[in-house]
Amino acid sequence: MKKIIALVIVLVLAICSIGFGMATRIATAVQTSSGGTDGTTKGAGYMNYTNSSSAGKDNTTASTSSNAKGTVKVVAKVHYTDGSGNQTKEARKTNANSTYAQASATVPSGLHGYMSSSSHSYSSPEYGSWSASLSKDY
Repeated sequence: MKKIIALVIVLVLAICSIGFGMATRIATAVQTSSGGTDGTTKGAGYMNYTNSSSAGKDNTTASTSSNAKGTVKVVAKVHYTDGSGNQTKEARKTNANSTYAQASATVPSGLHGYMSSSSHSYSSPEYGSWSASLSKDY
């Protein structure tokens, strides 16, 4: 009985995803910093993207996290085409002495995106640095 209920829930969620556009999360492999005065630390970059059937809804939300405080940066980009050709809308966030940063970019009203991308970085004198990037065509 529990298996049937779990299957029904999974199917309902799958159908809802198809009907309302696909929202998906991509995570980088965990990154290890290059090392500093206190050794190394780990962190990761994440990207959520929405590829909607409705114009003006395609979105990229990206975040960077680390196990130790430092300068944490993230750039979220959504790529689209308008009357002038291929364009990019981006949002940037830098947080000093932090373990987390998040940014989000959405296509302009009436347009559809064709790709989401993000870049992630961390740096500190104590633990060194790391960087990563993600992208997804849709």
